[in-house]
Amino acid sequence: MEPPRSPWYRRFSVLFVAANLIFASALVAAVVALWPRAVPRPDDPVTTVAVKPQAEPLMPGGIEPTTTLSVSTTAHLEPLVLWERRGSDAEVGEPFSAPGRWRISWSFSCPSFAAFGGGNFKLSGTGSFKKVSVQRFGVRGSGTLHMTAGGRGRLIIESVCDRWVIKAVAA
Repeated sequence: MEPPRSPWYRRFSVLFVAANLIFASALVAAVVALWPRAVPRPDDPVTTVAVKPQAEPLMPGGIEPTTTLSVSTTAHLEPLVLWERRGSDAEVGEPFSAPGRWRISWSFSCPSFAAFGGGNFKLSGTGSFKKVSVQRFGVRGSGTLHMTAGGRGRLIIESVCDRWVIKAVAA
């Protein structure tokens, strides 16, 4: 004697549940893979990467690229320069100290976003620099922010622009 065969709707529901589980796991994997990376927090340690010059040409045939990328560093700052950075992405700067009167010069260029009216550039501060606040939207821009309170803190840059430059200078 054979056991009775289960109705079609019970057999179908098992397949339906199995297919949904596979779909859900694929969806979760896609979300995890495409989730944007977190911007480092101001209290996270800063990682330093050293770049060694290459002995061979970068391209076959000895053709060097026409664009040179500059490496920003605080090792050899000009007199009165407290902090300086160049970049093209979000960055949390290392802490530095500023006197009672100082200024921040900033500029950005977003030609990649010209078709959309420009890109977003935001500069803010932590610690004693909480009053630092610049937010602009455009293809390019520049300015100077005069500060009348010193102390110790960090500058945070959030930008989608192709390049930006920040310089903090004692007055």
